[in-house]
Amino acid sequence: MADGNYCPTYRWGQTQTHVILTIDVNEECVESHNVTPEGKVTVSGDVPRKGKFELSLDLCGKIVAEEVSVQLLPRTMRLKLPKQGPGVLSLIHISEPTRPRLI
Repeated sequence: MADGNYCPTYRWGQTQTHVILTIDVNEECVESHNVTPEGKVTVSGDVPRKGKFELSLDLCGKIVAEEVSVQLLPRTMRLKLPKQGPGVLSLIHISEPTRPRLI
């Protein structure tokens, strides 16, 4: 694919208190990530032979951004996002289309 057209796959799920987001991309390919209290999540990077990517998601609910935990594993990036309150959040993919899978 051409640069800028690659979008890694991701999986997400939630408990009463957290949203868990797992992005299938090697840790060395992640250049930056950002999480806002409004529930916007952006991860960008560059995957060799596939190109640059920017994954933008909206959780459609508020989270506690200062308490987000990030794990960079050899083949995935995992974000644990605490909700500001109980309830079910939705996920909207607002960058290039991909096929999300529930976990």
